[in-house]
Amino acid sequence: MNLIRTIPQYETQKWLDLLFQPQTSETAKDCDPLTYPFPVQFREDVSGSYLYVRYRGDIIGYAKIADVQHHTGDTVGAEKKPVGLGDRVLLEAPLSPMPRPTPYLGGFRWKYEPDNLHEKTL
Repeated sequence: MNLIRTIPQYETQKWLDLLFQPQTSETAKDCDPLTYPFPVQFREDVSGSYLYVRYRGDIIGYAKIADVQHHTGDTVGAEKKPVGLGDRVLLEAPLSPMPRPTPYLGGFRWKYEPDNLHEKTL
């Protein structure tokens, strides 16, 4: 089962761009492109599935999930907003852009997605 994580619309384009780049010591303080904390514990095993990132109504990128770890609180975004107790998704690589713009309605902060959306847009 895949996941969709919605990025709040107030995040800057500069911060979003970091999600598609390998982490360096220079960008580490601003963003870890391989780590996505969620405020819930998943009911389903999502390891080996895909994480899709949604921003302002469009799926903008995806990456394969390498592992899921429990966390007791984390921060996310340019302003380091708190994320409550839940699971943290670790990706194999930074996000890849979607092959073409992919509008996606529904879901507020996150949701399960049964389809491989990047394969449907080819």
